[in-house]
Amino acid sequence: EFISEMNERFDHISETLLKIENEKGDKVLLDSLYRDIHTIKGDVQLFNLEGASLLSHTMEGTLEASRGLDHFEMESSHISTLLMCVDLLKSCIVNPHEENTMKEVHFMVSLLIPFNQIQVKEKKELKIVPKETPPEIEKSPVLNQPPVTQHSESEKPDTSIRVQVSLLDKLMTLMGEMVIVRNQVLQYSNKTDDLEFLNLSQKLDVVTSELQEETMKTRMQPIGNILTKFQRVVRDLSGSLDKKINLNLFGVETELDKTLIEAVKDPLTHIVRNACDHGIEMPELRIKSGKPEMGTITIKAYHEGGQVIVDIADDGKGLNREKLLKKAVEKGIVDSSKAEKMTDREVHALIFAPGFSTAEKVTNVSGRGVGMDVVKSNIEKIGGMVDISSSEGYGTKITLKIPLTLAIVPAMIIRSDNHRFAIPQVKLVELVRIERSSIEYIQGRPVYRLRGNILPLLCLKEVLGTGKAFELEDAINIVVLNSDTHLFGMVVDEILDTADIVVKPLARFLKSISIYSGATVLGDGSVAFIMDIVGIAQKHLGITTHEDLRAVSEKYSNEYDADAEEREYVLVGLGSSAKHAIPLSVVNRMEEVKTSSIEISGHQRVIRYRGVILKLLNLNEVLGYNSKKEKEEITQVVVINSDDQMFGLEVDQIIDVLTTRDFLDDSVSTHEAIVGNLVTPNEIIVVVDVDKINEMTQTKKILRSLPDLSTVSSKILFVEDTEVIRTKVARGLIESGYQVEVAVDGVDALRKVAEHKCNFDLIISDIEMPKMNGYDFVRKIRSIGQLKEIPIIAFTTKNTPADLQQAKAAGFTTFLEKNKGKLLNLLISECISTNRRKVV
Repeated sequence: EFISEMNERFDHISETLLKIENEKGDKVLLDSLYRDIHTIKGDVQLFNLEGASLLSHTMEGTLEASRGLDHFEMESSHISTLLMCVDLLKSCIVNPHEENTMKEVHFMVSLLIPFNQIQVKEKKELKIVPKETPPEIEKSPVLNQPPVTQHSESEKPDTSIRVQVSLLDKLMTLMGEMVIVRNQVLQYSNKTDDLEFLNLSQKLDVVTSELQEETMKTRMQPIGNILTKFQRVVRDLSGSLDKKINLNLFGVETELDKTLIEAVKDPLTHIVRNACDHGIEMPELRIKSGKPEMGTITIKAYHEGGQVIVDIADDGKGLNREKLLKKAVEKGIVDSSKAEKMTDREVHALIFAPGFSTAEKVTNVSGRGVGMDVVKSNIEKIGGMVDISSSEGYGTKITLKIPLTLAIVPAMIIRSDNHRFAIPQVKLVELVRIERSSIEYIQGRPVYRLRGNILPLLCLKEVLGTGKAFELEDAINIVVLNSDTHLFGMVVDEILDTADIVVKPLARFLKSISIYSGATVLGDGSVAFIMDIVGIAQKHLGITTHEDLRAVSEKYSNEYDADAEEREYVLVGLGSSAKHAIPLSVVNRMEEVKTSSIEISGHQRVIRYRGVILKLLNLNEVLGYNSKKEKEEITQVVVINSDDQMFGLEVDQIIDVLTTRDFLDDSVSTHEAIVGNLVTPNEIIVVVDVDKINEMTQTKKILRSLPDLSTVSSKILFVEDTEVIRTKVARGLIESGYQVEVAVDGVDALRKVAEHKCNFDLIISDIEMPKMNGYDFVRKIRSIGQLKEIPIIAFTTKNTPADLQQAKAAGFTTFLEKNKGKLLNLLISECISTNRRKVV
């Protein structure tokens, strides 16, 4: 109890010192500071703590002279020294008998003495101390105390008592059991007509609710208990970083469960430290950009929607999109092709990725790439959420959404088959009831157009593994949920009611099931699992697909692109719920042919068409659909003319011709023969990539024509520094039948060449790589006699004529951009078959 009381007083002293520094000359604050230090001195002397007594007595002495001045101003160095003394006092109380502690005390006393002498000198110059005052009275700390006013704390009656936290925990547990009993009584009261019992159950409900509310308050503490301590953190960091930073706090009286306050303390500390180090610029840079020399960090806490919201905003340089993407691609966190399509919101969220840091060098404040990912995981662990928004040049804002308590939470009870589940209301956005016909599909994934935005859907039965997706009635219920700011809908059998539930932890053997976060006892005594919304989204939607779908919603929610040219498509029906479109520009004719007229040439289905043999491809088979159409006498064929080659696409139905300016979105595609989706006001239409289908068939023809390639497995060295691209391309080459050796840069590649004794048939190399770039690597290769004529493909993002010329000069055989990676197999086949050093 003594240590707890001392820690509170130490915190109060630190706050007072920081206020004195900001509000210069406030005598009330000085008297309060002196009184706190004097009280500490008396308390530690009572416990015979010699080090703490000496230090507090010296601290008190440095304030003596200032109290006698009409106007005083404490130096910043004086305040800094006193703050260090406060930290040392804590050590003196916890470890009073350590030899090192006493050495530090004597050192701090020596640092304080000059401030004492300066103050005394100033006091003599102002002639405020009466000469007739006896020395012994001057030295008496008791007589020198400020007068106690009528309203001093000492005269106030005690209005609070200290209670063990374990007692409060037990009280909360019993309160939870009482809520369960209350729910069971209310459940039973719905089955009886006994008016007296109904009245008693209603009274029990009212009393329990009030008791629950008051019991919850016993664990609630103002968030200011931790926020005010950041004043000291910011002050210390601004000094060590040579920056001028001011911290503004709002809503410090906002209350939060004690357990959650402890849980958010470390995440908040890391965010504030990051804002000081990364966010706020150096004073000279701020002046150049037209900002005040002093940067500002603002922390605002408030209640909203049954949660505590904490906003941490700074007016610093903000986040640089290009810098974030460059670092993310370098570390293999995102694919370079995907990086270009990412929204600003997704790019800013990269700072929460494990191991991510934009710091140029590691400091004692930050730069190691650990911290922000822990912030996110720790906040999500307690059922909260983290969001970030930034404007380059103007600052960054991080928002934490934290539940009020973890013990008793409001929830929505839903049903699937005969089982009930609870969904925490903090994750619930809205409830929607729609007709089954309103569900659309993107590449076979169900979505719903909610007020113009695309909402991905999950069926709870499919999540639980108890049934197939959308085996439903005509009208279906959708619970719209929020998972880490990503919205998705869950289709449930029935929405029952809301209830205050008592969260019970899962047994150890159930904790590995990611779709549940806990369990609760319902009013009828049955057990219901609490759904883990974040876990469900990650497991069943997947981060990439989820972000892609959300990007469609945010970026292309507009129904019409007025600036785009009109495009024409042939709409066809296939073995999918979505309509498919073929660009009219490549359509030669639309025909109906007799099924009996289809012949077989080898393994290829063909028809005689206008004097030539026309190859037939079944579009359902190409896209992996099962045709819904039964075998009929007439087959509908779309005749395609692509690259001066004609072939026919068999479809289930030719529907219509569509002329539109609607946006063609290519962010969601699960098949290489699909170019993207037309996002129209009424539906989503999948657009077929006819050129890709033609390319696939031509590739097979070329590979068949190449001598010996079907029987001889060529050996390839692939040099690429980005792990994601390296893994993806290497896997594709291996699947194509090549032997592949990979290297992470030019130096590693030369090592692999030596290890394999130059035994490679072809080399594929990136250009921009660490240690040794592609140009230098190829020059080294061309200097090796055995490899002078080996085909080398430059596989890179550099695509200007100057880049091409430089590649040719260095010794590359040919040049391929990474965004055209689908042509890589074709280019490899050509290089190996001809073995010519010709740059194209």
